[in-house]
Amino acid sequence: MNGLGDHAPVEAQLQRAADRAIELAQVRAGEYLLDVCCGTGNAAAAGLAAGASVTGIDLDERAIQIACERLPAAAFEVADALRLPFADDSSTRPSRSSG
Repeated sequence: MNGLGDHAPVEAQLQRAADRAIELAQVRAGEYLLDVCCGTGNAAAAGLAAGASVTGIDLDERAIQIACERLPAAAFEVADALRLPFADDSSTRPSRSSG
């Protein structure tokens, strides 16, 4: 259980999809990854595993709490994907973090 219910089978499938997406995007060490609508952090986890610096945003406060607990090396915050809290083409983390 992850606090959102028993979603272990779905989480495993989502993690495999996120791992593949990060692989196809050729995310590498030293890069900066923004995980928009990050949920509990599947793509963020894959990005961290690839060596990227990761920030995740989502509107769901509980999902962000879980992501923060799950991945303390990443930065997460509650934010709207239509109103990103940093400039276009930014290569830095947002100004505040919920983690």
